[in-house]
Amino acid sequence: AGVQLARVNQDTRLNYRFIDLRTPANQGIFLVQYTVIKIFQDYLESQGFCGVITPKLLAGSSEGGSAVFRLDYKGQPACLAQSPQLHKQMVICGDFKRVFEIGPVFRAEDSDTHRHLCEFTGLDVEMVIDEHYSEYLRKTLRLTFEEGVRMLEEAGVKVVLLGNLNTESKRKLGQLVLEKYGTEFYILHRFP
Repeated sequence: AGVQLARVNQDTRLNYRFIDLRTPANQGIFLVQYTVIKIFQDYLESQGFCGVITPKLLAGSSEGGSAVFRLDYKGQPACLAQSPQLHKQMVICGDFKRVFEIGPVFRAEDSDTHRHLCEFTGLDVEMVIDEHYSEYLRKTLRLTFEEGVRMLEEAGVKVVLLGNLNTESKRKLGQLVLEKYGTEFYILHRFP
């Protein structure tokens, strides 16, 4: 069965992180992370996208709706970027047609769930839209909100027609779409 390794608590592992990183499991995390980033980067570049690096230390928040990490920078108020959205849009206005960024995102949200992280690596894509956003979505399965609700109701799930879908309903709809259409990727649009 192999050598039984000693169990080490998390505090000890974090205090001696440089040793903890020597384990194959921890090194594997970095390798998987890099490989996923490289796959996205290679694909986007093959589709004519240009990678950009946007500022992460800003004078004001970069988008509404998310709490920011505020700090003092040389006597001036600053915050960590919640998104590269504004800067990507400026690059598009500068006549770039397709750009992307893979980089850190910071959100000071007061949520204690597995669905909320304060720091994560984001993949943000921005491109010129000539006529309508749907011109880029033609190959993607599109369902209206009403169609999605109908599928859920036919499966016995109760949904409020003018409300939003809860997490469990979204999971169930994804399962139903996979069974019916053979894809995990779809767009649900025309919300009420």
